[in-house]
Amino acid sequence: MKSNIYNQKTAQSHQFNQRKWWLALLFSLLLPGLGQIYNGQTRKGFFYLCLTVSIPLFMIYTPGLSLLKPANILIPFALLFIAPLDAIYMALNTPKRGPFRFDNWFSMNVLLLILLFLVLLNFVFPRFISSYRVDEDGMLPSILKNDLLLIKKTSSLKVFNYSVFDKPLFQGDLVYFNHPLDGKRQEMKRCIGLPGQIIEARNGEILIDGKPEGLIKRDLTLVNQPGIASPIEAYQVVTEVGKSYSIIQLSDMVVPADNYGPVRIPGKGDKITFPLRNEDEWSAYVKLIQYENHTFSRKPGSNEVLIDGQVAINYVVEQDYYFVLGDNRDQNQDSRHWGFLSAENIIGRPSTIYFSRQKAGSYWSEIRWGRIGRVVD
Repeated sequence: MKSNIYNQKTAQSHQFNQRKWWLALLFSLLLPGLGQIYNGQTRKGFFYLCLTVSIPLFMIYTPGLSLLKPANILIPFALLFIAPLDAIYMALNTPKRGPFRFDNWFSMNVLLLILLFLVLLNFVFPRFISSYRVDEDGMLPSILKNDLLLIKKTSSLKVFNYSVFDKPLFQGDLVYFNHPLDGKRQEMKRCIGLPGQIIEARNGEILIDGKPEGLIKRDLTLVNQPGIASPIEAYQVVTEVGKSYSIIQLSDMVVPADNYGPVRIPGKGDKITFPLRNEDEWSAYVKLIQYENHTFSRKPGSNEVLIDGQVAINYVVEQDYYFVLGDNRDQNQDSRHWGFLSAENIIGRPSTIYFSRQKAGSYWSEIRWGRIGRVVD
């Protein structure tokens, strides 16, 4: 009898219990979707979380679309604004259907949501996005020292043998990679040559299959740009596929790398036949064979080649390779010096400059505000 009376009183007090709007707001600000779960809307909560994760990924992997441009950044921020408003509205309009307690149901859903977010943050995001701080001047004038870039990683996620988010690599594309000679060091260069093409440098001019790398015009706007050594020659290059980029060269000196090749860039399954045409080709292919974990030796004064201790007249290449150069052509270490870049060493492609600063003056005066949000792919 006493138990029934107690239950009736409890039910009467419960029917006036309602979600607190300020708690719904607080939970939503902590993590989009958490406020909805507090209101008892579990599905909507997980939906908001999925949107929070997928929208930035979509924007980063959409060519030419910068997440950090003012017009574009409104989209994810609108979601962060809508989720709390929705949580507040639903808290104020939740039917008075009983008490809300921090019971097992709420704890379990909150825990699941937080665990899902942590998994996405620590295991999913790193598979698609990385960051890189530029610590050299090898990519002047396009990329400056102390630029911080978002990197769109080469995806290992495949659907019907198609790599999600991946696209073919073209001449002029920027690539971010593990250095072939030091796997712990990452660098960024520009892809100039693709598998099957022949690369040659003559007096500083790059030739691809015997033709200039693109339509080349002098660019006088870069000659006196801060941070770029002078005197220089600056050029704008437009490739056959419409890719445009700027390069600079020292105008008062000739460096050994100004004359190189010709060298054919190998692809997977290509057969290298010995002897080779020139010392640059010998150097590049020897490094390639050694990179593919084979021993190589060449008898002095002879073209006889030993691979893994056996006399060889040819060698079958095991993967695709690319030829990469820095935009600052005369002050760079690139494929002319350390050889081809293997496909397996490519981590991804730079996408957007999300921060940039120079080492001078106060912190705020150091920030290069005009570079933040700039698309570089």
